[in-house]
Formats: sequence, structure tokens, C-alpha cells
Amino acid sequence: MSTPDQPPSGAAPALPAGGEVHVWHIAVADVTDDTDAVASVLTESERARAARFAFPHLARRFVCGRAALRRILASYLSTEAPLLTFGTGPRGKPFLISREGGASPLEFNMSDSGGHVLLAVTHGRAVGIDIEAIREVADADEIVERNFSAFERAAYRRLAPERRRLGFFCAWTRKEAYMKAVGLGFYLPLDSFSVAIDPDEPARLVEVDGDPVKAAEWTLRPVVVPDGHVGALVARGQVEAVRTRRWSAG
Repeated sequence: MSTPDQPPSGAAPALPAGGEVHVWHIAVADVTDDTDAVASVLTESERARAARFAFPHLARRFVCGRAALRRILASYLSTEAPLLTFGTGPRGKPFLISREGGASPLEFNMSDSGGHVLLAVTHGRAVGIDIEAIREVADADEIVERNFSAFERAAYRRLAPERRRLGFFCAWTRKEAYMKAVGLGFYLPLDSFSVAIDPDEPARLVEVDGDPVKAAEWTLRPVVVPDGHVGALVARGQVEAVRTRRWSAG
């Protein structure tokens, strides 16, 4: 994993410029405070949600991710983390509510895997992000054949057998990032659009509803992730730079 860039110590981060996406990496292991202390910026409903997790490590990951989300977005807006309020779109995508009561132009999306959380932040454009640990998926071939587009199925079959696991997760993260960016999640059929899945080729959105022009309305990029993981980012319009930063609870 390459070293993320950082804003000057003590400085609030500048809002993402028109062609920028900021990606924050939150490593749960880096958060040394106890869970109750980290949760101090959460609302009662958020703490209640954390308490419903069956396993402590999942509860802690949620708390750390949610606290980081509040603190990072608050730092962009020069406000207090507990004061932020959130809403959800018709298909469940969360958004930040502005002081005026509408959707804030500061948009975000989150994903987690194992002990890692990624937060993508943009200004005035839709965004989606996904991270997955590379692992054995016994029915990966069946998932591809049953759910992926014809373009993706053909590309997957062309991969050498030893490359298919990585190809599967390249495809999965890219597809999920797009589904989250458009705000539909798994309400969007997996075979209604295509992404490049060969790990040795550039990441890209190939077509949407069979139309490459629709795909060109979005930018798909790989993101910096810890070893043993793969990640992808999708944002509306052209993305000139992805700024990766590591969040510290301090």
C-alpha cells in the first residue's frame, strides 16, 4: 500500500475541487481509544445500532467508521461532528443534510472490509466506493455466469484460472461502486452494465444498458487499499485526481 498524502497538521482539509475525489482510509487498529470514547460523537440511534451487532469487532468497526465519517465531514464544514444530520435516498443511499434542510453538495460514500473502512468524499457529484478482501469464493464462477453481463462473462472466461479470483473481486468492487454511486445498490441488475475485469487492464466502466456513451458520463478508478484487498471508486463526470488520506483519531 502506498503512503497516503496528508493535509498539514492541524489544518482542516480543503473541499474537494471540481475534478477531485478524496478517499480516506480508516484502519480500526489505528484507533487506540476505547469504543465508548470513540462513540462520543455518535447519536443515540447510532450507538443503539452499534449495540445490535452480534460480534464486538463488528460493532467497533461500525463505531470507528461512523465516528470518522462525522469528524471528517465536520472538518470540511468547520462544524462540530455531533451536529451533522443524515438522510437516506429512496434506495437507502445515505446523504448529508445541509443547514438549510436539503441535501448537502458535500457527497460521500463508505465501504468496509475486515479492519478497514474507506470513505470517499466529493463536492457536487455522485460517488460510490467499495473495498473487498481477496478471499476464496467457492461459487465465484456460478455468480459470474448467473449474474454478470455477457461482456464480463466472456472476459472472465478468458482469464487464466489462477487469475480468476482476483478478476472476480476486481469486477465485484467496480460493479458495487457503480451501483452505490447511482444510488440504487442491488436494486440495479448486475447485468445491466459492464466493467473491465482483467486485473492487467485499466479499470473502466464499459457500457450502461449497452451504451458506452452512458458509461462515459462516469469515471471508474482503482483506489489505494491495504495488501490483500482490492477497491474501486466511481464518480459522476471526469475525475482528474484521487487524493488518498489516512484518518487518525487524534
